[in-house]
Amino acid sequence: MSRREGPKKPRSSFNFFVTESRKKIKKENSDMNFREVTKEVSKRWKEIKEKEKKKYIKMATEDKKRYEKEKEKWEKEKSSSESEPEITTRTRFNGKKVPRFSEPKRPRSAYHFFSMEERPKLKNKFPSDSSSKITKKLGKKWKALKDSEAKKFTKKADADKKRWKKEFEEYQKARFGSSSEESSSD
Repeated sequence: MSRREGPKKPRSSFNFFVTESRKKIKKENSDMNFREVTKEVSKRWKEIKEKEKKKYIKMATEDKKRYEKEKEKWEKEKSSSESEPEITTRTRFNGKKVPRFSEPKRPRSAYHFFSMEERPKLKNKFPSDSSSKITKKLGKKWKALKDSEAKKFTKKADADKKRWKKEFEEYQKARFGSSSEESSSD
C-alpha cells in the first residue's frame, strides 16, 4: 500500500450491486456490449425493492468500517514516517517505474496569487460563466492592473520563491546529501 494513496476507498451499495449484477446480465445476454450492460444494471438498481437493497447497503457499511480501520492504521504509519523524505515512483516513457523523492511545490507566480484572490470574486459576480470565461476575465483584469496594485502579488511571489528555494535545498540535501549551492558555486 502506497503511503501517498492510503487505503482503498469504500465501495458504495450501488457498486456492490453492479459487481454482482454485471456477471448475471452478461451470462443472460452475452451479445450485450459494455454500455448496454451498464444501462441494464442501472435500470435494475432503480427497480430493486428496498428490502433487497438492504443487502448491498450492509455490504457498503461493512466496507466503510474496513476503510476507517485501514485509514486509521495508515495515518499512524504515515505520521511516524513523516520525517523521512517521501519516495514515490514515476513512469518513464518506456513504462519503467523510477523512484522519485517528492520535490517541493514549485513557486507560484504573482499572477497565480492574483488569480487565487480574484477568482472567487469573479465567480460570485458571474456565477453562470464557465471556468474558461472566468480565466479570460482574470487575464484581462491582470493586464489592466497598475504596477502599484500588482506589487502586493509580486511580494507574495518573491516570498514563495524564497520558500521554494529553502525547501529545494533541503530536498537536495535529503536526496543527494549536499546542497545545490555546493554544486553550483564557482
